[in-house]
Amino acid sequence: MSCIGSHSNHKVETGFLPNVPLFSHLYKDYKQDPHAIIINDASLGVAVTREQFLRDVLGLSNHLLNDWGDIIAEKIQADQDGAFVAILLPAGYDFWVAFMAVQAIGAVAVPISVTVLPTEGNYFMRLCNAMMMITTHALTGIGFEVRMETKLDFLMCTIHQSDAGDLRSFNGSIGLEEKPRHVEDKGGALLFTSGTTGSPKGVLHSQASLYAGATNGQPPLIGAPQDVYLSYAPVHWIAGINLSLTLMLKGACVEICNQVFSPAWLWKRIEKGDVTTFFASPALLNSLADHFEQHIKPSGPSDVAKALAGLHQVRSLFAGSAAVPASTMQYWQDLRQGRPLTILYLSPNPNIMDGVFDDDGFYKTGDLARREGDEYYILGRASIDVIRVAGYKMNTNDIEEKIACLPNVKEVMVLRVIDDNSAEQVGTIIRLSDPTTSMTLKDLRAQLTTKELLPRYKLPIALKVLRQGEQIPTSSAGKLSKARAAEMFFPEGWTNSPDIEVRKGGDGEEEQVPKKAFDWAGIESS
Repeated sequence: MSCIGSHSNHKVETGFLPNVPLFSHLYKDYKQDPHAIIINDASLGVAVTREQFLRDVLGLSNHLLNDWGDIIAEKIQADQDGAFVAILLPAGYDFWVAFMAVQAIGAVAVPISVTVLPTEGNYFMRLCNAMMMITTHALTGIGFEVRMETKLDFLMCTIHQSDAGDLRSFNGSIGLEEKPRHVEDKGGALLFTSGTTGSPKGVLHSQASLYAGATNGQPPLIGAPQDVYLSYAPVHWIAGINLSLTLMLKGACVEICNQVFSPAWLWKRIEKGDVTTFFASPALLNSLADHFEQHIKPSGPSDVAKALAGLHQVRSLFAGSAAVPASTMQYWQDLRQGRPLTILYLSPNPNIMDGVFDDDGFYKTGDLARREGDEYYILGRASIDVIRVAGYKMNTNDIEEKIACLPNVKEVMVLRVIDDNSAEQVGTIIRLSDPTTSMTLKDLRAQLTTKELLPRYKLPIALKVLRQGEQIPTSSAGKLSKARAAEMFFPEGWTNSPDIEVRKGGDGEEEQVPKKAFDWAGIESS
């Protein structure tokens, strides 16, 4: 391994994985069975155990911190979105070691296709202002072409294509940090769309959302410890990351076969009888069917029997979200002795789809929108982003936008709260930029009124100021959760809570509101 542009003055040799859900999950699996195969790289002919995988991840992350630890730490702290590290590696074992090492140091992985053109690389690297690139010696030429095109002095780390641990393995005891880290919104991956409708768009996934996507809501047919999953999807594609990560975290063996993959190879691999699950697009299903009809059938009953016996061991053959022609589905159902392709799965909740379609057959998303000319504006979710006060309907996003403009407000959430009379009211949670200062509800309402940012009926009547250490709760995907925030900060009886400042009618603290022309109904001053 060689690192161009080393800067760190200290040496790191840690065997402790960061205590975040992703690595605590991998560590737990390792402790349960360190010798289980987690990745089989068909192009290298290498089968890697959970223990060896974690040793290589620790080894590479130590190398990165030794060479660039100071720069990485500075970048992560300075940039809200974190430090971006491009990974220019073919799909395989080395890619996953690099991907996980980037997660371990708290940076954001940016997978890039090994066929990238310099102009494309320029677009990707500049879009995220990547600070470094990890690649192999065989691909350094492409890396330097991208570097010249971008005119960015990003750092480069080149690694030898490994035989699993020959260069970077950590040889000490493997452990998990004792203290959990609270930085799940950092790290993760920047994955790009296909670019079929314009330049590829970068979608930033936090490490927490990657983990949640791989462990929550997946159908039980996709992944179990005894499974062998064939992965041929490119790793710069969302499905190439998500499907493999899902299977790894379910304890399965992920066999990466991109560089050797073909319909003929796949049928030979299936014949061995240990493949239990793989993803196949409609085009691949047709190619596999053609190979079976044109090459396996003509070769005689013995070869047909071997192919079908192996296919019978494939527990889950799923086609993703692409529409599969009925004829293709029927062909594979017949070939698999009546077992259909997995194109959907049934929820255990029999009522989950009740009331989700309107009378015209359209799906009700629960969002509110308005149309202006030819454009639509999504206003938010009707269930939590709309508050009805005294017959008037208001959007929480509008109020949040105005409060966020105020000095000393770092973070704000406006939510619907229910008072003692079962009426909806405007509740607000704020975090101050300077925690040594304070803000009262009267101050907040006065600023919004004197600056004419909001009419009085939209002013908050309840205020919660977050203390140091208090966090607005998030969903498993890392999104702020208004429902959980309401439960946490505005539980039943919140009007009497010492943590909540409440404005009650008739308290004699009316804000001075200038009279507005044509405000005959008193909406602006009520």
